[in-house]
Amino acid sequence: MALQVELDQVSMQFGETVALRDASVRIEAGEAISFIGPRGCGKTTILRLIAGLNEPTSGHIRIGGRDMAGVGPADRPTGLVLHSMPVYPLMRVWENVVFHLDADSQDRRQRRALAEDLLGRFALAGEADRALIELDALDRLRVAIAGVLATRPAVLLLDEPIAALPQSLADPLLEDLVALHGRGDLTVIYITGDEAVPRRLGGRIARMQGGRIERIDAASG
Repeated sequence: MALQVELDQVSMQFGETVALRDASVRIEAGEAISFIGPRGCGKTTILRLIAGLNEPTSGHIRIGGRDMAGVGPADRPTGLVLHSMPVYPLMRVWENVVFHLDADSQDRRQRRALAEDLLGRFALAGEADRALIELDALDRLRVAIAGVLATRPAVLLLDEPIAALPQSLADPLLEDLVALHGRGDLTVIYITGDEAVPRRLGGRIARMQGGRIERIDAASG
């Protein structure tokens, strides 16, 4: 189930460097929002703070109304997708999807069924028994994203996952992400420097500069 995310006057300082200044935004449950701006503007810092990889210097982050202060990444209802994701090339595709789940919580048949369901969202259910190394770069990334979804996040955090892909592969993966958001069970937060991406994803665009959110627009505007 998608959850609301709220940043309330959030700032982040690394030594003498202020990476984020008084960022406030409310992201509704099931919404898509893209943070866009030049390198060093603070957009990745926001993603890391929501994921719990860093604690803010000041301000509050709430997910589903719960203050995340002191809540580590593993205990947050978030899933983080990077442009380079860890995979296990010699393992079978379905085993990659459920690799990070607690094996004691489900038997092998349940884990296999979950993996096939998630792979089906990327039209990869038929590839479940292949070794991951046999898939191309696009499908390996799809498998990695399915692995993030296996943890059942309420908030999907996307740190430019298509940035390292050629356009011929980036376009179909972006369409996959649009379809994932269209299911309505995820709040999607996307970090990018590419204006075209949020316009295809929809929702809102938060424009950043110098560690500040300067304005928030409709993606279609």
